[in-house]
Amino acid sequence: MYLSGPFKNSLGGLSSLHHIPDGPLGTKTTLQMMRHIVLQGKTYLPLRNLALSIVQHLPGKQWAREVTAIHSWVKNNIRYVKDVNGVETVSTIPAMLSMYPCMQGDCDDQAVFTAALVESLGHRARFVAAGRNPGHYEHVWSEALVNGKWVAMETTMNWPCGKSAPDLPHKLILEI
Repeated sequence: MYLSGPFKNSLGGLSSLHHIPDGPLGTKTTLQMMRHIVLQGKTYLPLRNLALSIVQHLPGKQWAREVTAIHSWVKNNIRYVKDVNGVETVSTIPAMLSMYPCMQGDCDDQAVFTAALVESLGHRARFVAAGRNPGHYEHVWSEALVNGKWVAMETTMNWPCGKSAPDLPHKLILEI
């Protein structure tokens, strides 16, 4: 499998192909790349400005409401679309923002963007990869730490903030 990552390619684009192993090691490699994208992207001023605009209507220090507002915005404004056939893609923050207002991406793109938004507002975030069978992960979402509790931010389903995939019991977690 190949992973399209956040590095400039020979054509000056924002992606390149990297071979990643199959199975749990490939999932860990992908999660680490996702963390790298969030760490770079959370200080990107256009992202921070978007996050601030999403929560501007809230009173200050309403942490749970901030996370819920970010969750709702991503869920309602980023269309789910599958990756390129046979290629695991992970979009950088500038690449996602370049699509605005018609943003699109799969679960890892949405998890990265969600995590970067909440991190830009000062919240801690992590990724949860999950699957039906041990060592086989088929989905990922982000979570935010709010008042000492991790809150699921599943944006690919029409679920409220705090709900995650109950039918995927095996999890791999990576804090950002």
